[in-house]
Amino acid sequence: MSKAQEVLEKLSFYQMPDQSLVSEEWFATTKLSIPNKGGFEIFVNPTVRDSKCLGKIIRFTAYNKTKKVYAWGYDKAHHVDVSKAVGIKHSYNDPDLLTGAATLEGGKYKFSSSDALKDFKKAVSSEYEFFMKLLSIDWSWADRYVEINPTIKKLKAYVDSR
Repeated sequence: MSKAQEVLEKLSFYQMPDQSLVSEEWFATTKLSIPNKGGFEIFVNPTVRDSKCLGKIIRFTAYNKTKKVYAWGYDKAHHVDVSKAVGIKHSYNDPDLLTGAATLEGGKYKFSSSDALKDFKKAVSSEYEFFMKLLSIDWSWADRYVEINPTIKKLKAYVDSR
């Protein structure tokens, strides 16, 4: 049991959830390569409850191979740094790795932007193949943590209309 769980168990109003039903986890407080940023928290498969720690805008990495979403405060670190911290080999042409930002709207984080996808409409051959592979992946598993599918569906519709 983590120290945080021990403290929470001591609070009379808090009851620990059945751990078999909980899929989120706190990854670490880590210090990365961005100067003057200090330590910050990385959450795995964040919940609405975690939004109190994360803030209104987050950066996230959804990793299809492990079905995990890593989330942290938007101004705390870049995707490459967090990938390194959590043990993901960050590659800009890995369709199983979706990076972006999300905004808290109505109690749910919604995918709002992605540097990796911003040039989608201008993509040329090799980039286009990458985008098509990324769009063919079923990202619905990640919607529980960050709503991704509406954006993916819009990009698919754009491709289908061409």
